[in-house]
Amino acid sequence: MDDDVRLPGYRREQLAQAAYEEGVEIPDALIAQLEGRAQTSVPAHPTNLTRLDTPSKKAHS
Repeated sequence: MDDDVRLPGYRREQLAQAAYEEGVEIPDALIAQLEGRAQTSVPAHPTNLTRLDTPSKKAHS
């Protein structure tokens, strides 16, 4: 295999792994917009909620 040639999706996989490990930045304006929408939404059932500060078990399958 040629070391100068990357496989399709290689960069995407690296970026996804970095986002998983380091998190992503979300602008304050977007957070405010999402929080505003969440207040007007129908509450989710507690068993359907996923904590965003811990990795999901499904993410590794």
